[in-house]
Amino acid sequence: MPHQHVTAPTAATPGVITADAQGPRLMPVTLRTRSSAITQADAATNDEHAPSLSAPNLLPACDVEGSAPPTSRGDTDGKAPRPVSKRFRVQFPEKRETETVIVETPLMTRTATRTLALHYGSPLVVWTGPSRNGKTETAKWLRDNINQASESDPNGFRAVLFEYGGGTAGSKNEMKRVIRSVYQATVAKLDEGLFRQSPSEDLALHVVKGLRAKNIQMLMVDEAGLLKVEGLRALVTIRDVAEHHGWPLSIVLIGMDNLPADIARLPQIERRVHEWCYFEPYVLEETYELLVGLDPQFAKLHLDVPAERDMIAFIQEICAGLPGLLAPFLRKLQYNQSMMGGPLSLTLLRLVHMMTDKEHQKALSAASTEYKLEGVPSKTKKR
Repeated sequence: MPHQHVTAPTAATPGVITADAQGPRLMPVTLRTRSSAITQADAATNDEHAPSLSAPNLLPACDVEGSAPPTSRGDTDGKAPRPVSKRFRVQFPEKRETETVIVETPLMTRTATRTLALHYGSPLVVWTGPSRNGKTETAKWLRDNINQASESDPNGFRAVLFEYGGGTAGSKNEMKRVIRSVYQATVAKLDEGLFRQSPSEDLALHVVKGLRAKNIQMLMVDEAGLLKVEGLRALVTIRDVAEHHGWPLSIVLIGMDNLPADIARLPQIERRVHEWCYFEPYVLEETYELLVGLDPQFAKLHLDVPAERDMIAFIQEICAGLPGLLAPFLRKLQYNQSMMGGPLSLTLLRLVHMMTDKEHQKALSAASTEYKLEGVPSKTKKR
């Protein structure tokens, strides 16, 4: 069937025009009829190239006489395909089955035993050591075990763990403020009028009565290294009042910072510390036991196989034997394995670590450049 020829719109009407020195002139346009045998797929392809009524000046070249671009998928044979855009697709991480598992270690059981042994002497017990070495997790584990066992043991009691958030600048009465923090963390919200009108000793008695009502006999204070001298004295006051009224109370101070040195400067407090527990970094064998408990694929490794021992030693080195650094590394390892696939290997472990380590070194380098210090007075500048 011959093609129908139509005249393009005039220059005053939107259409396909060309310009030269003589002004706008018309271009002939060929409209091709569709075959009744066209497939739906080809129709969809051709419809994509159909001229838009809202933008007639964007008429595709395939509708202009004299041009021969492809009008169907079959016409693209032998030509280079158009590049496919690779867009980012979110892959949500899967929660590890052992994400909430606490692996019981000899250090944890040894610390718990030494702490409980002194309970009826109303002791102060200090847990200290490097950051991320499992002190807080050990406290959670001991608290949960004590509270669970207390339900069926006639001699049982309850334990409470709370994190001290640090003092407020310019606080005028640190003792009372810390006593209030203990009360609100263990019993209930303290009335503001009672707080303002009562001396520290009365507030301490108020705390002890609340602890007795709830059968709480162990108080574990995390981040105790942030306590000032008056804050430490406040805890000792609560302990002394409890002992005076016949209520056993163990207070466990958990922290690093200057906690041991601060206690050593206060003889009246140091004499009440009946036990010191230091959390040392884990050795290779302990790190291996942790890995087996936290990620089942490490159970296939054996320390007596040199290549497999090297993998455990690498993790031991980059985590410095600190349990608190193992969990983040295992999360990154699992996510990268889900993305890339492949078995556990030393190469994979190094790759996962180096992605973080290199960026860390770049950040440190950028922070130390001269332009970062621009405008900061030099300490050696002469005045």
